[in-house]
Amino acid sequence: MSRLQPHCTREINSDNVNQIIDIGGNVGYSCLYFLNKYPNAQVMVFEPHPKHLEKIYAHLKLNQSEHRVEVVPKAAGAKASSIFLTDMGGDSQLRNEGDESTISVSMVDWFESVRGKEIDILKIDIEGGEYTLLSDQRFSEIKFRILLMEWHNTSDYPDGYTWCINRFKELNYSTIGEKGIDSHCGIIFAFPNSI
Repeated sequence: MSRLQPHCTREINSDNVNQIIDIGGNVGYSCLYFLNKYPNAQVMVFEPHPKHLEKIYAHLKLNQSEHRVEVVPKAAGAKASSIFLTDMGGDSQLRNEGDESTISVSMVDWFESVRGKEIDILKIDIEGGEYTLLSDQRFSEIKFRILLMEWHNTSDYPDGYTWCINRFKELNYSTIGEKGIDSHCGIIFAFPNSI
């Protein structure tokens, strides 16, 4: 997650959080945070990097939390396919073409994976892959109470912050966000206006 940390002023009663979706689980720290803060929640975490997955499983076992987490060992995308992932630790990014610096991973159709779920908290941190999900027309069908997302500037989205804010407005979401000076990434909270 970015060093920019806007404060989320909309609170959810921790006892009333039942379903959390964590896209870009990395090594599992956000998942462990959610499990601790929301004692009744089940977490579905998407993470394609094999080394990160090993750490997620180890952290869940160490914390005796396996029964509360569904780990999807794939990248979250708009269609099921094989894709390449740069092997850069927490900054790994998806690529359509591979080379010696990438690893082959599977991608799942995220929209099919969460179809019909009532999501309390949706977290997205996928190093520029957020645009594939947000621009898909099916994103408007996803129901959540709070979204926490790290946005990134990319070559296709050089002003990612503005694009994301405008996209959330189109979808009738209120947002809290922050764009630092010369920042290439940051945090946005989004809330459906109907809730």
